[in-house]
Amino acid sequence: MATRGPDIQERLREGIEAARRGDRVNARRLLQQVLIIDRDNEAALMWMASVVESMDERRAFLERALRVNPDNTRAREALQRMGVNVPGGRTGGTAAAPLPRTGGTAARAGGGVNSYLIAAAVVAILTVGVVAAALISSQPPTPQVTSQQVAQLTLNAVLATPIGAEPDVPQSPPTATPFIGVIVTLNPDQVVLPPTFTPTDTPEPTATFTPTATFIPPRTYNIVYSAFDDGSALPGLYRSRADGTTMQTLGNPADGFTDVAFSPDGERVAFTRPIEQNGVTAPQLFVMSLANPADAAPITVMTSPTLIQPAWSPDGRVIVFVSAEDGDDDLWIIDSDGNNLRQLTANNTTDRAPAFSPDGTKLVYASDQDSPGFSEIYELDLQTNAVTRLSDEAGSNYDPVYAPDGERIAFISTQGGDGDVYIMDADGQRKFLLSIDDGGAEDRAPRFTPDGAYLAYLSNRDGAFVPYLLNMRTNETEPMFASDQNWQSLSFNPLMR
Repeated sequence: MATRGPDIQERLREGIEAARRGDRVNARRLLQQVLIIDRDNEAALMWMASVVESMDERRAFLERALRVNPDNTRAREALQRMGVNVPGGRTGGTAAAPLPRTGGTAARAGGGVNSYLIAAAVVAILTVGVVAAALISSQPPTPQVTSQQVAQLTLNAVLATPIGAEPDVPQSPPTATPFIGVIVTLNPDQVVLPPTFTPTDTPEPTATFTPTATFIPPRTYNIVYSAFDDGSALPGLYRSRADGTTMQTLGNPADGFTDVAFSPDGERVAFTRPIEQNGVTAPQLFVMSLANPADAAPITVMTSPTLIQPAWSPDGRVIVFVSAEDGDDDLWIIDSDGNNLRQLTANNTTDRAPAFSPDGTKLVYASDQDSPGFSEIYELDLQTNAVTRLSDEAGSNYDPVYAPDGERIAFISTQGGDGDVYIMDADGQRKFLLSIDDGGAEDRAPRFTPDGAYLAYLSNRDGAFVPYLLNMRTNETEPMFASDQNWQSLSFNPLMR
């Protein structure tokens, strides 16, 4: 143990130096080595927040740093500027509006339609650099950023700076299937794994996907979604057809509706919203009947500032979600009537974005249990409690969701420098990049249409986050419909009505 301290300090010093000179890849590698040994190293967490690629990852590191030290005012200020609902620390503090979350973990990010989003993102990343410099007082001061440099920072520069060179991508082999994709394999130079981890087999260079033969026009689908109106601080709740017609407001933006999910019977919607209960303001899980939205009621009484990402079981009896009630993000489950609350994962790692398999026997979710700060995708067998790791790619992999046939899983990965949509077999093999040539945009929250014919996801390729539809037969992608809102979450009515 006597040699561990100096080794950590040396790795931390090298990681900070790499971050200061703009070498994000080596900075992440070195800082991750520190966090593998010492998960609660406050300085490493703060510097990691300054070099990760996505706002989702940045938020996760800032939140962890704040949990380690509730008096870390710089982390608190950075999170509040990002729109995170941060409770007061030991020395006090002001709670801010909750940040919209998705999948792995998503932060609110917009584009040209809302200058506040760009300003908030820029201020947040600059604040992180100042905080980390203060924590390591023995290091030279962080170089000053000029006003001209600040003016040149766009949202894409903040969220989607590429990691080094483009990864080597082998050509897709000829195949009779109409599915088009790019095969992606593990790059051993860009991932740090514990020595005891045995990688899965390299994905086979073949694809034999069999999407539904009959394709339903997208306008047939009905959706609910949460989104920010231009200038609104919180998202509202909306219902419409997938072509944008028959739009209806189900929840006022002032109430902050996030992470919506249709029930399997298409009659109810789960969502999260902060409310005051027993003198504590915290997000709670709600269930709403579409027949009577005004009767929406909370089914949880929790005190954590984090309660996100609800997902229904296929039979509609239970809802799984994420809460930091015990100090870090874990998976919880509750009956849909609010009874029988219990905890599925109990550890000191970050577990997020749960989704049931179509037969209800398994859950996929994202966790950093083997790679602190960088999430991978895992499968939990609900019958045996066995956990299987399904991904081992560089960067973070999160927001997994099963296809309706249970044979494939779509997810988001930052292995290419920004959040992109991938798909793999349900056993973790044959990973394909789907969102090709998106101009370095940040993609998130993939959701299959009920028949599996399309994969919808949110992307900021044109500014604000809006929904896109990927045709699984032709690989053609187009906006779901024109929208001037900034979308936070999306769910399809499973019965398409």
